[in-house]
Amino acid sequence: MSDPNIPNSPASGSDGPTPGAGSLESLSQQERAAVAGIAKWWWVFLISAVIWAGIAFILLQFTTNSLATVGFIIGAMLLFSGIEQFMAASAAGGAKWLFWIFGVLFMVVGVIALFNPLRTAASVAASLGFIFGLIGILWALESIMARRVNPLWWFGLIAAALMIGMGIWLGNQGFTEKVVSLLVFAGFWALLQAFTDVVRAFQLKKAGQLVASAPRQPVG
Repeated sequence: MSDPNIPNSPASGSDGPTPGAGSLESLSQQERAAVAGIAKWWWVFLISAVIWAGIAFILLQFTTNSLATVGFIIGAMLLFSGIEQFMAASAAGGAKWLFWIFGVLFMVVGVIALFNPLRTAASVAASLGFIFGLIGILWALESIMARRVNPLWWFGLIAAALMIGMGIWLGNQGFTEKVVSLLVFAGFWALLQAFTDVVRAFQLKKAGQLVASAPRQPVG
């Protein structure tokens, strides 16, 4: 039985606050508009998920087309990294020239990779053990630096050790094994990206619905 002394008690039949709307009520009109503006593009992430799923299917076929696809992905990532460097340069101070140098370098290498996808993928596969080892070292350093603010920092250290171990193992394998490992790694990464984009799409759609249904903040 509800307590008559408690107003808007859920059991009394009165309408309670919309789930998730409490935090949205405090948003300003400008912030609501920003959320709504982003949320209306939720379907773009679904399209991205379909594309990534298709890429994963191609990669896991373990054919020449799979290797070429890896080369195209690497080239595209380098091009995007170059664009990011140019954007960072616009906000940088005295070191702006450094961002421009790296931006041009990434763009040039990215274009070369797009025009030579098979050779690019083969080069990456040949040095995959070194790349995995380098990633593992970076993960270990990040985990150690975050140990004061992250109580689960040692998870990152375990992941780093596994990555370094995988790099050492790949370094002792033949070229064929390295190519297969590269395709498996890239394929599952593409699948994970597809799943992540699906989740983001529906999160954005839900956020837009909550903003639209949340009570507006009184003016004045």
